[in-house]
Amino acid sequence: MTKIQSFLLIGLTVILATSCNKGTDDAEPIQEEISTPVSNYSAAILNDYAGLQLEVVKATPGYEGPVAARSMAYLALAAYEAAVPGISNKQSLAGKLQGFDNVPVIEENQEYNWPIAVNASQHTLMKLLYGTTSDVYKTKMDDLKKEYEQTLKVGVGTDAIERSIRFGAEMANAVWNYAKTDGGHLAYDNNYPLSNSLFNSVSSWKPTGDKSRPLLPKWGDVRSFASANSSFRAPAAEAFSFDENSTFFAQAYDTYLTVNSLSVGQKEIMNFWKMPHGSVTQAGNQLALVSKLITKENYKLDQALELYLQVTFAMHDALVSSWKSKFGNNLMRPVTYINQAIDPKWSPLQESIAAPDYTSEEASLVSAVATILANEFGEEYTFEITNQSTSSKRAYKNFTDYIKEAKVAPVYAGIHYRMSTESGTSQGIQIANNVLNINLNSLSTTDSSAVRVAF
Repeated sequence: MTKIQSFLLIGLTVILATSCNKGTDDAEPIQEEISTPVSNYSAAILNDYAGLQLEVVKATPGYEGPVAARSMAYLALAAYEAAVPGISNKQSLAGKLQGFDNVPVIEENQEYNWPIAVNASQHTLMKLLYGTTSDVYKTKMDDLKKEYEQTLKVGVGTDAIERSIRFGAEMANAVWNYAKTDGGHLAYDNNYPLSNSLFNSVSSWKPTGDKSRPLLPKWGDVRSFASANSSFRAPAAEAFSFDENSTFFAQAYDTYLTVNSLSVGQKEIMNFWKMPHGSVTQAGNQLALVSKLITKENYKLDQALELYLQVTFAMHDALVSSWKSKFGNNLMRPVTYINQAIDPKWSPLQESIAAPDYTSEEASLVSAVATILANEFGEEYTFEITNQSTSSKRAYKNFTDYIKEAKVAPVYAGIHYRMSTESGTSQGIQIANNVLNINLNSLSTTDSSAVRVAF
C-alpha cells in the first residue's frame, strides 16, 4: 500500500464514521463537525513536499543555507495556516507574527478538506519561492499536486474540493505577500551583493576560498519570526589581538593544534558534518531529519504541521541571528589569522562559506533544531540522521550528543574558532526557546510559553 493510498484510507474511514453517527434531528453543525479534523489525516503529504523541496534546493542556484531555510519556513507557515481551522485548540498566527495580518478566512458552516487545502498551499507557494528552478522541477511540483488531488478528492463533494483548493491557494499568496516584506525577498538572485573592499580593517574577514565577496552581508537585517529573536544578540567575540598572550591568539592556536592532531574518530565526525557547496545545505539536512522522525513516530497531519513550523522557524531565525553576529563582529577566519601569526603554510581541512567567523552558523542552526526536537520527543531520544550529501548515517542516543558534535565538527575542520561554535550553540538554543514561546494554542487552552529546553 502506498503512502497516498494509506492517506486516502484514513480519510474515507472518518467520513463514513461521521455519516453514520449523524442523526436527522442534529442541530446546525459547527465547523469541526462539518469537516473531518486535521488530526485524522496522515502527515505523508508534508513529508512528500519536504522531499521535493530538498531536490529543488540542491538543483536551483542561489539557495544558500539562509535562503533555503527562509523558503522552508514560509512553506511550513502556509501549510499550517491552510489547515489550522481544522485543528482543535490551535490558532492562526495572523496578527501574532510581525506584519502577518491580511490572511484569508474560511467560510463558516462549509465543508473543507484540509489536506487538499495544504496541497494547494504547498504547490502554489513552492512555485513562487522557487520560481527560478528548472522546468523539470516545476513539472515535479505539478505532478505531486495532481497526484494528491486525484487521491484526496475521492468521497469529497465538488464544492468542498474547489473551496479547499481556493483557500489553500489564497493562503499561499497571503504568505508570499508577507514574505516579500521581510528583507530577504529575491536574495537568491544576488547572494554576493557587496564588494569585499567594505571589510578592510585589520581584524576583518578576508576571502578564503573562490568567493571574493561576502555571502549575504545584510542577512542579519532580515525579519525573524519570533519577535524576541529580532532583538536577541549573541555576546560579543573576544577582543581581537595578535599578541601571543591574548585570549584571541589562544583561540586561534587551539584551532591550529586541534586540526593538526585529529584522531580517527574526530575525522569521522568532521567528515560526517560536511555539507559541500551546492548541496541541500545544513538546513535541508535537518529538514530531512524532521521528516524521518515524523514517519518514525507515525505522526498525524496536525502534529507534523506544528513540528515543521517550529523547526523551520527556528532554523530561519538562527541563521538570521548568526549572520547578525557575523557581520556585527566581522572577524577573520582562523586560516587568515593562523597564516599571519602562527604558520603561513597552514590550511584548514574544509572550505568555509564566504562570511566572517563569529558565530558558527552550523552550531547555531543545529542547536536550534535539536532544542525544538528535544522539546517534542524528550532529551533522551535515540535517533539516526542521514547526511543528504554523502548518504552516510550516524546514530545518536540523545540531543545533547547531537549538539556537541555539531559544535566541534567545524573546529576539527579548521573553519571556526571554538568560541564561535560555543557561542553559536548557546545562540541557537535561545533562538529555539523563543520560537517555542510563540503561542499556537487557542485562547481556550493554557499558554505554556515558558522556556522549556536547556542543555
